[in-house]
Amino acid sequence: MQSKCIYYKKLEGTFQVSPELVGCFFSAINTFAKNVTQDQISAIIMGSIKISLKLIDEKLDLYLILVADRTSDDSKLKILMEKIKAEFLNKFPFEEVMKYSNQPDFFASFDTVLNPLLFEKDQVLIKKSIYEPHDLSIEETSPVETNKIDLPLLFKTVKNLGKVIYSLFIGKRVVITGNSELIPKMIDTLEIFSPHRKLKKEYWADTYEKSYADIVGIPPDLADSFIDSTIINLEKNKVIGIKGSKYLDKLVKSIQKQPYQKALPKINEAIYSLIRMRSVFSELIEKNSISDSELNVFMKNIDTDSLDLIANYFYWNFPNYSDKVDKFCQRIKILSLAKDFLV
Repeated sequence: MQSKCIYYKKLEGTFQVSPELVGCFFSAINTFAKNVTQDQISAIIMGSIKISLKLIDEKLDLYLILVADRTSDDSKLKILMEKIKAEFLNKFPFEEVMKYSNQPDFFASFDTVLNPLLFEKDQVLIKKSIYEPHDLSIEETSPVETNKIDLPLLFKTVKNLGKVIYSLFIGKRVVITGNSELIPKMIDTLEIFSPHRKLKKEYWADTYEKSYADIVGIPPDLADSFIDSTIINLEKNKVIGIKGSKYLDKLVKSIQKQPYQKALPKINEAIYSLIRMRSVFSELIEKNSISDSELNVFMKNIDTDSLDLIANYFYWNFPNYSDKVDKFCQRIKILSLAKDFLV
């Protein structure tokens, strides 16, 4: 599927990928969405970023794609995109877009119009450090409201709960579809598996545009639109969109028959253990040189499954660090094999 970029503006620290590739990706997603749901995709959340799409001109098949921090205010993004659309069409009439669509340099002058819009007061698109894992601080979360927690319900309705916890840990959106009466209680209960990060919750979203949250309840007919999410299908008792984790499956098994008061400390310890390992992992991959002794200390506190889980956290949230993560994990696995061989 061919896609062409006629104007591209990159901010410091932002999404580093070919704009043509992003265009092709959204074009394919849009075609899929139209065939399945007769609706257009307006945004996709991927790790730390939110990619929004807006039609500029239907005849030209011209779209505006905006990459922003996932925490950016949706209402501000919509206003900004409307302003960009209006200014672009004001500066470049239909005839000029048609005539110069193969000459991207012609549209470079739009910088002078766009810059003031991007840097208006309180306008936040991409945090400078969004792809630099220097600050992995734990967010302050609200106290658990025990009257909203129902662990037996969760164990009864979600077959692969470890997969859901995996998504919450790496920051992938979780979508629940099925019985609308059960979903709010399930969302509140799932929140206890994220003691390190305050989750944005949306108990019921009847359109994709209302679904910008970490955990969302949706009607079944919208499920096909959420290809960027982990989906809990209550009717089929299935979790779709992410692999499992032995580490988290072990956690689930250890609390399955426990009362809430005994389960919560185990949940906190398991998640915070991952957080501690994640911080050390981050420090080590930032180093230019890592000694075997440093690796040995790290390896004493982590197994292969936990290593893969933390690596996937970085793949999902910091894609620019994929090469560093790959090399680091490979070195650990080689060192581990060497030790096993010597033993």
